[in-house]
Amino acid sequence: MSDTGTGGESPWIPPGLRGYRRRWLRGDVIAGLTVWAVLVPESIAYATIAGVPPIIGLYAAPAALILYALLGSSRQLVVGPMSSTALLSAAVVASVVGGGGDPVATTAALALVAGVIALVAGLLRLGFVASFISEPVLKGFVIGLALTIIVGQLPKLTGTDGGEGEFLGRLWGFLSGPGETDALTLTVGLLALAVLLLLKRFLPLVPASLVVVVLAIAATRILGLEHHGLDIVGPLPGGLPPLGPPDLTLSQYGALVAGAAGVALVGFAEGLGAARTYAAKAGDHIDPDRELLGLGGANLASGLCSGMVVNGSLSKTAVNGAAGARSQVSGLTAALFTVLTLLFLTGLFEELPEAVLGSLGLLVPLLAVTVSGERGTRTLEKAHTWLIANNDTVTMTVLFVFGGVFAAKGLGTLLG
Repeated sequence: MSDTGTGGESPWIPPGLRGYRRRWLRGDVIAGLTVWAVLVPESIAYATIAGVPPIIGLYAAPAALILYALLGSSRQLVVGPMSSTALLSAAVVASVVGGGGDPVATTAALALVAGVIALVAGLLRLGFVASFISEPVLKGFVIGLALTIIVGQLPKLTGTDGGEGEFLGRLWGFLSGPGETDALTLTVGLLALAVLLLLKRFLPLVPASLVVVVLAIAATRILGLEHHGLDIVGPLPGGLPPLGPPDLTLSQYGALVAGAAGVALVGFAEGLGAARTYAAKAGDHIDPDRELLGLGGANLASGLCSGMVVNGSLSKTAVNGAAGARSQVSGLTAALFTVLTLLFLTGLFEELPEAVLGSLGLLVPLLAVTVSGERGTRTLEKAHTWLIANNDTVTMTVLFVFGGVFAAKGLGTLLG
């Protein structure tokens, strides 16, 4: 029996799925589960950075993953909500909505418009513009966004309101109100951030975000922390997202075009860099024009699913590659389990402390500012070597954790 999947090198087969080999399936499924474990809590956190309800991040992820798998050129790139484009989204939406309007619908519309712009750019073969984007300038821009996100998330860790306006106004508002700090919120937030950083440093293959979320929810439920003044996420709607274009006027869509073009450019540059990093290791080719199509399709799908802007994620792509992904089957697996999360598991996140969301929102910006890419690459290479040597153990652990989550949900339903 042939080891190669059907379809061979047909041009109708997406690049991320061409030449598929059956022996890749196990690694792809495990990688998809690992990505899912990181994607779900981080998507919830990044939605709050975009200024929309946490569930919007989960609405965005599945369709984006599927459309990128069909249109993009990378075998390993993971797309989803990201902190940098989430912050840009919040700024663009705030400037359009002003004192009236629906920020949730406008956020979805921004994703839709950004998707159309990227699709048109891809069809016009404008991927060459990536060569004109200076890497130092992009890194400086990303670090600037990271610092802005950090200042915006710090009040969630302290239980304060924070300042208004831009970076300096928010920073001054935070620094001038230390007396309002809630001790319980600060303790929970700092503990969550410390566990996240320690796991990222010493156990990079462990889905740190999911571990922290599970521990925080368990502690909140067992100790009744919400009754002691700790803010929690609260009820999240279950089920699939509302489908269709947001109900905005043509003039409102037009007001989003300039901001959407900027969001698309930043998302394209970040995603292309991540895709090229891991394609070089595997000897694959990345087509910038197809990356524009993949980004455009992902954002268009996210917008039609009441989601938010998405782009390629370096950190989640690193997790995907280190966990053994060989194709976009891993992304499709993550999409499937995110849909299952929407259908059956949203209730588990209702008691997630807001301070933990703040720590999740801080993690990637902190690493962007403090950790060099070379050091991160060395850590992931060590993790990949360890994974190969302990493949069976990792497989059983991931399946055990995933089965335990569903078992806990089922038991809770029966007892309730």
